[in-house]
Amino acid sequence: SILSVLSISPLFQTKLLGSLVFIIGFFSLSKLLGFFDIKGIGKYIGILFYLTNSYFILLFDGGQISLALVYAASPLVLYLFLKKYKLYLALSFLLISFFDIRFVYLLGLILLVSFIFQLFLKKAQERFKFLKESILCALVVAVVLVSFHTYWLLPSVLIKSPQLPQTYERVSQVDLLSFSSVGHSLLLQQPHWYKNIFGQVFS
Repeated sequence: SILSVLSISPLFQTKLLGSLVFIIGFFSLSKLLGFFDIKGIGKYIGILFYLTNSYFILLFDGGQISLALVYAASPLVLYLFLKKYKLYLALSFLLISFFDIRFVYLLGLILLVSFIFQLFLKKAQERFKFLKESILCALVVAVVLVSFHTYWLLPSVLIKSPQLPQTYERVSQVDLLSFSSVGHSLLLQQPHWYKNIFGQVFS
């Protein structure tokens, strides 16, 4: 990383990135809670719970700083969607995709639920405008993401995958040789979960 090139010690890097995570988390959740007009002591209690829950602490303990950064920035993404800041929303999704592409799917699902919930709450005369703005937001995000990730998406689509031996077509053979699965990949977001083969700590 850039910090390593600058000969900065790993311990100082962790402290620096950790401080950045808390600053981003405080700012992003402040914006989101402010949107819902939550102020005063309620706002600070919400930020405290969000930044001190067991999942967030275990991300640090497991050394998954990139996931902690994305977790801290997630409320800001929801805030940008609610405010319909299309370009900023697209750039935030792009930045998150560089840290961990799986959070793009997770945030997309959260925004979809938020969209459906808001759509039902809107008055009939406001629904078309809201629907139009939301679709435009989604298109801008999709165009920006696909454009910047074309360097690996295009080869994946155009280049044919190598042919595997016929024995690999058997389900039992693939299962025998596989040490990972979709479930393991999803569990990567659960630090120290005993079934997470990517996050096991051995003494």
